Amino acid sequence: GAHTLGNLHAEHSGFGDGLSPWVEEWWLLNNKFYTDLLDVYGARNDRDQHVNWTQVPNQVGTGLYEWIDYPQNRFVMLNADVALVKDIDDYITDASTGQISCTYRECPDNAETLPFVWAYHYDNQLWLDDFAKVFTKMI
Repeated sequence: GAHTLGNLHAEHSGFGDGLSPWVEEWWLLNNKFYTDLLDVYGARNDRDQHVNWTQVPNQVGTGLYEWIDYPQNRFVMLNADVALVKDIDDYITDASTGQISCTYRECPDNAETLPFVWAYHYDNQLWLDDFAKVFTKMI
C-alpha cells in the first residue's frame, strides 16, 4: 500500500527512472494504487477488464524487469505489486531479473490476496484504517 506514494528511482532500487510513479496522484495517500492494479484508466469495476500491464526490461538498463501500463507507459509496478492480483510464483523464469513467462492476462489470479485488492479498491477508508495499523509498526 505504501506504493501509493512517490516514484521509483533506479539509483536506489534498480527500478524506474525517477519519473515513474506507481499512481497518477503519487503525492496523495489513498487507495489509488489498488484501483490502478485493477484498472489504470478508470474504475470500470469489471473483473474481466483488467488493464494491460506488460512486463518489460527496466527503461534505464538495470537488467531488472518491471510492469508498465501498456501502451500509455505512465505508471510502473513491480512483481511484488502484480503478485497481489496475479499468482506469478510458478511463472518466474529468471529470479535474478524477475522475468515472468506469463502475461498479466494469462497469469492466474491470486486467490489469496485479490479479494483484499478489490476490497481496498472499493473502500478507501478500509484501506486507510488497515494501512494506519501497519504503518505504525513500520515506523
